[in-house]
Amino acid sequence: EEAAAAGALFKISSVVWCIVNCL
Repeated sequence: EEAAAAGALFKISSVVWCIVNCL
């Protein structure tokens, strides 16, 4: 469960990072 949560958080962080850099 922790691994799945970490994977989801990493994916969300990646999306946020991309949005910030695209701006």
